[in-house]
Amino acid sequence: MSQLKLEVASTLELALQKLLHEAMPGDDQSPLLLLPSTLTQNDVVATTSRDVLWELGIDASIFTPGAQRLRLLSLMRPVGTDPAWKQIAIDRHDVDLATVTLPTVLRDARRRMLVCDLDRVAIRGPFFLDLIGRYLHPRDRVRLLSSEARQQSLAEVNLALPGSIALLRMSISTGALVAITTDLILAELAALALSELMIGSERSFTGPWEDAVVQRACELQLGIAVPSEIVITWMPDLESIEPVRSHLVERLGLLNS
Repeated sequence: MSQLKLEVASTLELALQKLLHEAMPGDDQSPLLLLPSTLTQNDVVATTSRDVLWELGIDASIFTPGAQRLRLLSLMRPVGTDPAWKQIAIDRHDVDLATVTLPTVLRDARRRMLVCDLDRVAIRGPFFLDLIGRYLHPRDRVRLLSSEARQQSLAEVNLALPGSIALLRMSISTGALVAITTDLILAELAALALSELMIGSERSFTGPWEDAVVQRACELQLGIAVPSEIVITWMPDLESIEPVRSHLVERLGLLNS
């Protein structure tokens, strides 16, 4: 079973204070690396989350692909000779990727939080399952984008960095809705479902469970595989977030929740 915790408040900061005080284990003060879906250092959700985490005594910092853009220089160096990058083997017989090369800072981080601001990325992403792919070494990134199995490979990249936390924000009429989970498939499903409320019905011809990256992630057992494995904790008053609540429940396949 995997849990998705949601909180609503009048401001983003207040919502994150409520959620993170509840969701982050107080006995773990190890540093946390925040990876924003906007891929920018000034991402409002990442910066606000960092500040709230600092209040909790957690050493949080933001890391973006731009921080690694010695990228032209990296292309001129043989793989394995640049200390800024680390090659990671994916020891699975059921994947096409044998290795991926990711920033050393990202690979060595004890804890990582993927931060998705739906207000900014609802139309084009990335959300969660395809975010780590944005941090690949330029050679790996070009290879992935040119592959016919691109959607499959995006999911497979996550095998190199297990154990991430996923944080989501969406603006609603009463303020901000934020959600957190340690299951990347559940996080991706929630982002896909909630993004439909922001861009209209054009994405809803296929349900979140039918998304190609989600399906491959399920095959790889990166998280939940069926709706019955989902537990949603509604920390706010349910009536305050209709019709968001009913839409999310329906699109995740939790019709009796």
